[in-house]
Amino acid sequence: MRGNNIIEYQDKTTLYYILMETELFDYIEYKVLNEQTEKGFIKCGRVLYNGKVKIVYNITGYTSLKWLLERGLSTEKFLEIMKLLFEKLKEVESIGYMHLWNVVLDFEKIFVDDNQKLRLIYRPLNINENYQTITALKKRLLSTILYYGYGGELIMRLQNVLRLETAQLNELCSVFRSDYTVPPNPNNISQETKAPVKHNFFHPLKRDSNAMNRGINNQGRKILKCRQENFSIRLDTEKKLLLGKQVTEHGVSIPFNPAISKLHAKIFEQNGEYYIVDLESKNGTYINGIRLVPIVAKIIRPGDTIRLANTDFDFVIE
Repeated sequence: MRGNNIIEYQDKTTLYYILMETELFDYIEYKVLNEQTEKGFIKCGRVLYNGKVKIVYNITGYTSLKWLLERGLSTEKFLEIMKLLFEKLKEVESIGYMHLWNVVLDFEKIFVDDNQKLRLIYRPLNINENYQTITALKKRLLSTILYYGYGGELIMRLQNVLRLETAQLNELCSVFRSDYTVPPNPNNISQETKAPVKHNFFHPLKRDSNAMNRGINNQGRKILKCRQENFSIRLDTEKKLLLGKQVTEHGVSIPFNPAISKLHAKIFEQNGEYYIVDLESKNGTYINGIRLVPIVAKIIRPGDTIRLANTDFDFVIE
């Protein structure tokens, strides 16, 4: 997207973009795109809407990757879709007049049809956003793997490559080849992982010699203890825990603060570590005063302060 120059709309049958500037539309890419519908791209239509170019896609009968993930997509199927996605993106690189940055990689707009084939949205736009296309995809995939708890040897391979800042499509595709070799670690991993507050998903957080002393694997109950109210949340009774004002199952309701969203955040455990994800809440989720990017998992440890809206919780072991 480019500021307010593109208006987007999506429902169960239609996805369209209204281009507020005529020069945003690339006619050559539009023609090339509609020659690629047999290769996994959804056919694009062009109409005029109040004097503006409107590009339209019929998504009837397609299921989004977002919908599949939310309903328990298996590890095997997730990996299969990722393999197909990387291959399709490689094809885009090889096609003249098509560009990676015009492939829509929002999980709500990556589709699977009734024959289990991948279907992608390509916007024929005269823009250049190449600097962020693969980087943003890698970050989203790492967060997704953590959020949904995917595991296994092939997932670990994929995570290793996703964490490499220099990894591009060739490296991502190599994960699924039989001659795969472990990629070298980036030179700056050890430097960046010394300070947990700077942890991000391109670099794995190393366990240092004091990790056990901080208590994440020590005996005792893992609890979020509210500072403002006599209220606590036990973390180690469930692998995944939803937090919000009106949580009906698989979580904890926090009814005393109207600033907390109905579904505010999610906490889950993986390999002995705890992570929190903001679920696009209105007033935000914070770790030690730093607001989280929605739908991006961040590690939490005993001693951290977790804020939901304006309510603070201390992560303690008792």
